[in-house]
Amino acid sequence: MTVSTRGRRQLLLVVAVFVLPLLLAVAWYRLAPSTAPAAAAHGTLIDPARPLEPFRLERSGAAGSWTLADLRGRWTLVHVIGPRCDADCRERLYFTRQIHIALDKDQSRVQRLLLAPQGAATPGLDAILDQHPRLTVLAAGPGAPLRRQLPADTGPETVLLVDPLGNLMLRFGPEVPPDGILEDLEKLLKLSRVG
Repeated sequence: MTVSTRGRRQLLLVVAVFVLPLLLAVAWYRLAPSTAPAAAAHGTLIDPARPLEPFRLERSGAAGSWTLADLRGRWTLVHVIGPRCDADCRERLYFTRQIHIALDKDQSRVQRLLLAPQGAATPGLDAILDQHPRLTVLAAGPGAPLRRQLPADTGPETVLLVDPLGNLMLRFGPEVPPDGILEDLEKLLKLSRVG
């Protein structure tokens, strides 16, 4: 073997030691399964979180009223409906109930609240309330103290999330699927020490 052949082999070996790992890394990056981070939140973040001001609303089906103090200590899914509870309303109520059930051991950390213009007497609502035993229904028309504090884009079938400190945090429009709401809520409950 001549000196020039041995020199070429050494040069190729040095190049291979430095270039081969780079080529493998590029190939892995392009061909390997995606390691992208988990999907972003499905709800719209209310940034900054909006602290709710004190309010008092009449509770349907039970004596007494509800105040800001009743929201503190637990996460609250606030479902807002229009002047009547139609098929979309009933479906969204069903979904929020199923989301609550799916929370399993964390159910006690979350409560459901329905803001209806005429409370339980809202047309279409009275016939289905027996299917939602743990749902708190408040008479809250557009001018009610709590309704005035909600974001301007809060329309019928919007679900809002209030944290255990009484802050509006997330908004889920009617287009957000129930599994998206559940996923966001599970992430928050996992990360939160409050509520």
